[in-house]
Amino acid sequence: MIEVGYDMFIVAYLSIAMLVLGACWGRHLWKSAARQWNVSEDNLCRCTACGLIFVAKRVESVTRCPACNELTRIRNKKAHKKMTY
Repeated sequence: MIEVGYDMFIVAYLSIAMLVLGACWGRHLWKSAARQWNVSEDNLCRCTACGLIFVAKRVESVTRCPACNELTRIRNKKAHKKMTY
């Protein structure tokens, strides 16, 4: 029968713990990269109540105004393009 000592148990435990921590860290990096701030015209919002212009996260479709706490809908530029002749 194969004998497993304390040293082998500790090495296996630390290896599994490092793999789990690495997977959690990689998942965190992947999720945070998808939700980073992107300062562009697509993410600029104007509050209809107070007129404040602020930056919203790109994954949000509705956000609150930081000044007056009013709900503000983020408009999609592609949906609001009008044809001009």
